[in-house]
Amino acid sequence: MKLVVLISCMHEKDHSIIERTNVQTDVVVVNQCDIVSEDRFFFVDKNGKEHKALFLNTMERGLSRSRNMAIKHAADADICLICDDDERLEDNYEHIILKAYDKNRNSLDVASFAFNRIDKNGSYPKVEKKMGIRRICKTSSVELAFRRKSILDAGISFDVKMGSGTGNGGGEDIKFMLDCRRKGLRMRYFPYKIGSLLSYNSQWYHGCDSKLLIDTGWASKRVYGICGGYLFILYKVIRDYKDYKKEMSPFAAFCYLNKGFFLKR
Repeated sequence: MKLVVLISCMHEKDHSIIERTNVQTDVVVVNQCDIVSEDRFFFVDKNGKEHKALFLNTMERGLSRSRNMAIKHAADADICLICDDDERLEDNYEHIILKAYDKNRNSLDVASFAFNRIDKNGSYPKVEKKMGIRRICKTSSVELAFRRKSILDAGISFDVKMGSGTGNGGGEDIKFMLDCRRKGLRMRYFPYKIGSLLSYNSQWYHGCDSKLLIDTGWASKRVYGICGGYLFILYKVIRDYKDYKKEMSPFAAFCYLNKGFFLKR
């Protein structure tokens, strides 16, 4: 099996992101910038091994569009690994991921792994387990690997109306995984660390203000559906009280979430 890393980034001036991210397999980089170009080349990793790289410069905007473009162009990949520009992969990430797929050769489409995240509270499960809805809702895209063929055959992609660069907030990674679950793809979590987040500088999170709550209300319906989405916004009013209490009352927070829930975009 061939593993290909898919990197999304913005305004990179050269190819140094490949080394900075510690890529040690083939890679597709989608760089959102102000030009359109395509560059194919070989690079040598720190262990002296040679790999193929496809570096795409594009004027399109939006993290989901970037992810989808990378998936489309990773034609040689059996397994794709999502990667951001602010992380560093572990030296043995390829071994960990391919071992998981080899062990579950006929029963695994989507896999998530542990990650060193400075923006995440709590620890990862210590045991291998199926990815239920609770696990999915605690998983982000940088923890995710998947069989490219399974995703394409099921017609699954990242929602281009969601995610960084859209102005609509986040949630595209949760929707992607829930779409995988709805289509019957086999999903499993493995308790092995594959990388570290080097910083947390969100493009869309700027505190729990009215815009975030409106975006959250809108996303909840798009991700969880009408019934599940409305239950989710009620849950958010209670769970996130400590985050918005200095800005507004619970009733005001509910009003903003409710406004977003019925907003058309």
